Amino acid sequence: AVLGISIFGHLGLQLFLGGVLPIPTWRGALVVYLGLTGTIAAVCLAIYGWPPIEDWASTWLPAFLGPAILVGAYSLVAWVGQRRIDRRIAE
Repeated sequence: AVLGISIFGHLGLQLFLGGVLPIPTWRGALVVYLGLTGTIAAVCLAIYGWPPIEDWASTWLPAFLGPAILVGAYSLVAWVGQRRIDRRIAE
């Protein structure tokens, strides 16, 4: 948990304050999302096999929603950071 908070905190600060990390395009964000989701789904299927339908809320939902939240948060912070930098340059 501490490592995760440190990594995402560092990325967030870099995006917002420095603007050094790239803002993903819609196509790039979709590719990253599909890559993360595919990797998570493949690993889960290899370890646990196909889950019963009643367990999908606890197996497939986190596999699809987690990467969506990560990619969305990254894109939002990158966009806000870029707007901040553009406003400072325009001053």
